[in-house]
Amino acid sequence: MTPPSPRAGEVQALLDASAHPQRPVIDAMRAIIARAVPKAVESVKWNAPSFATVEHFATFNLRATSGVQLVLHRGARPARVLDMRDLLGADAQLLEWKSPTAPC
Repeated sequence: MTPPSPRAGEVQALLDASAHPQRPVIDAMRAIIARAVPKAVESVKWNAPSFATVEHFATFNLRATSGVQLVLHRGARPARVLDMRDLLGADAQLLEWKSPTAPC
């Protein structure tokens, strides 16, 4: 089992206060990310749960309530043209995409 992040209480309090209708899905996704990247630290960024190692790499967008949005950070550096759907293969069908390089 992955140990809780030092800021897990901050994230838990934020989610408890938000009463988000997709909370079970958000919690499941948080657990998946924590298991997939054990060195990641979870904190609050943009008033939502966010994961970082050296830099933030994934932040939830809690404004949407009909589904769950996860922002996958690519950094401020200019991105080379890469269709992120290619990285996910068949699993890419589970996501809605704003553009090939920006998942939504």
